[in-house]
Amino acid sequence: MSQLARLAAHAALAGWTLGSPRRNRTDFSRLAGYDPIPSRMEPSHAIDAWIAWRKHINEDRPAEVLGQTALEYLELTMEESVYGYAALRYGFTSPASGQMMQPLPMGSEAIGRTLFWGLVYHGQPDKAYKAAYYDASIDHNSFGATLPAGLAATIAVTRPGMSISDWIKTLAKNLPDNAPFVKMIPHILSSVGQVERPRELKLNMPGEFKILDQHDINLNMAWILMGVVNGEGNPGKAMLLTAGLGSSAGHNTAAVGLIATLLAGGIEDEWLTPLGKDYVATPTLRRLDPPAAIEDFLSICEPLRPELNSLAPMEKPVVVEPVIEEVAPEEPAEVASPDTDTETAEESVSETPDAEPANEPVAEPEREPIPELQLEEPIKLVSAGLKRNLIGAGRKTSHMAGDLLVMIEYFDPPFLAQDQSISMQFQIKNRSEETRTFEFSLAGTPGLEVASRVKDCQLAADAEVSFPAVIKCLDAEANQLLRLRADGRDVIVPLAKAPTWNTIGPFANHDGAGYQKSYGPEREIALDSYHNGRSDMPVVWNQTPFSHVVMDVEPLFKNGPGVAYLHAKMTFPAAGQISMIGAIGTGMMVFVDGRQILRYHDVHTPVPRAQGKYMAEFETSGENDILVKVVRNAEPVAPLVLAFFDEVGRLVTPMPKNPE
Repeated sequence: MSQLARLAAHAALAGWTLGSPRRNRTDFSRLAGYDPIPSRMEPSHAIDAWIAWRKHINEDRPAEVLGQTALEYLELTMEESVYGYAALRYGFTSPASGQMMQPLPMGSEAIGRTLFWGLVYHGQPDKAYKAAYYDASIDHNSFGATLPAGLAATIAVTRPGMSISDWIKTLAKNLPDNAPFVKMIPHILSSVGQVERPRELKLNMPGEFKILDQHDINLNMAWILMGVVNGEGNPGKAMLLTAGLGSSAGHNTAAVGLIATLLAGGIEDEWLTPLGKDYVATPTLRRLDPPAAIEDFLSICEPLRPELNSLAPMEKPVVVEPVIEEVAPEEPAEVASPDTDTETAEESVSETPDAEPANEPVAEPEREPIPELQLEEPIKLVSAGLKRNLIGAGRKTSHMAGDLLVMIEYFDPPFLAQDQSISMQFQIKNRSEETRTFEFSLAGTPGLEVASRVKDCQLAADAEVSFPAVIKCLDAEANQLLRLRADGRDVIVPLAKAPTWNTIGPFANHDGAGYQKSYGPEREIALDSYHNGRSDMPVVWNQTPFSHVVMDVEPLFKNGPGVAYLHAKMTFPAAGQISMIGAIGTGMMVFVDGRQILRYHDVHTPVPRAQGKYMAEFETSGENDILVKVVRNAEPVAPLVLAFFDEVGRLVTPMPKNPE
């Protein structure tokens, strides 16, 4: 039994309990301890996911189908996760699910979930990285998923006695060189020993790096690093500072508690005892019973390999001396095969030449010197080929069909629209241990025209075959299905119907005055009428297909400033209260059944979270008339974000009714 891994997981629960009340705080507070002292652990939707992930491992499912496991056992409705989960309900898995209808692709909701992979695959950074990537890309784009994946891979090699310098270098090398977080590292290191520096960085760094969303993954990785380097080897001190930084504080403080405990070899009981003995779950879990006790939960976090088994918790944590040192991005490494095992792709971080210090050394208070433990082997990094292949995964979705892993890559957005084509490629892997002959066929319902090179073939164990396909939608109104028949099983190829809106424009927008002017569509919706548009040109209603949630409205303005309208009679799945988010960087109005429910007019870069001016609510009986007014100034306008949520927070995708 790995006591250190269990302690680290327990510390993650303590970190979440300490940090989650500080979520969304934009200031910095210096905390002295739990306030108030808890009587039990704080429930965590992110850490609840660890229970589903262990089920995934126990069922011997590949990392590529983590999205299927999430759909089966989790209900993800927090922040950006709600969009990825909606894509899972359409049948897509990661990484496609994180890109289809995601307005917040660089959020931080995956941090807490992916910590699990660093623990359970301790000593196996490639496996930790791959699993964390497919986890994080459930609800983030490929680039956004590489940061929690790199953190998980670094946790997988974190152990007592590892110097902070080596830990930071390992983390930096496991991330993309162009990640803004990598450029933040020297700034964070300047905070060591400087009492007021964390407050200054919390205030100034978002503006310096032009990050508007306080839950951006780069920014929250910076707050995690600040906690680690300022903890002086004391997990409690590290967690207190991290919680005081706010933002995604639950995720961040859980990460710091886990990391600092692994580095120190232990954590003081004063942080664990107040959590009690009962494991308290959120409603996130579906079809899975949570463990009754924290001790039972900790057993699912034990590594699959025994690297940590010999590392018993120490009576007192080891103080790891902080360093102030700039970490330069790694030079491009020789590309390795994505299947290269880390045992043969090891690289010693400690051999990396030290960069020039970013700041003058800060005098540290004198303390009892503690001998640093030596690593037993060079630090393993994620193989370059694996990182390259995953960050380029794009719109891929994966599904199991018996012993076959079916991976589908879309070269066009997978939204069905009238007379539009979608190109894709199928990659099928034999996961059995023997050579077999498989029968394949691809067919669609009558409204789909299908062309492919699919054919039967023989596949050796672990061998793959690929074939391209193109489909064309001939009837967008019908319910269309594309079915791959593989080894006697059906795989429904995920495709989403593109909602078609009635659109009209552009109308004039001279010096921004178009926003205040009520054009004809605001007074009466007559789809067979025409109006006097920009430059006195007649404009008429057209039917325009859009993607769900993130809608490219720029073509409506025909390369100039103007006003455009989108209209639809929307059918919702059920009656009740609907919450909506409407976000665009210029100005918009939303009318529901003729009543204006949302309006703002200012030039800005939107952060389309459920906050402030972007939010509105209305009641539906199942059908509503919706009119959206959007404006464009001289510069092209970024996509419109339009999202609807039911009473429990799920994303709903209402479909327009055909005009009569």
